Amino acid sequence: GTQLKDQEGLRKYAVPSEGVAKGTVFGYGGGFTESWESMGGSFSLSVSSDAIFAYCLDASSSIVHLSALTYSNDGWVAPSPDDESVFTTSKSSLPAGLCSNCSVDVGSS
Repeated sequence: GTQLKDQEGLRKYAVPSEGVAKGTVFGYGGGFTESWESMGGSFSLSVSSDAIFAYCLDASSSIVHLSALTYSNDGWVAPSPDDESVFTTSKSSLPAGLCSNCSVDVGSS
């Protein structure tokens, strides 16, 4: 799969013009004060399994994956460009170009 499902929620963090200083901790929710803009869908993580992808857009608006996290019993599923049905709300594949040591699979119980 190369696209998000219709129900997936997107949040956007716009880096300030002065940038983010090395070592700065920022986040979403839980007392963090950064402003995240809704970009569509419903951002509501599942308690049983889900995936989070961090990416940015380059100068030509192409996606550059930074990191990914999944928690599910299946972990990352194999990419399947010809069969989108293998991807569900609980099954995702590691984006092409993102190495496994740039992602986390925390499993699920």
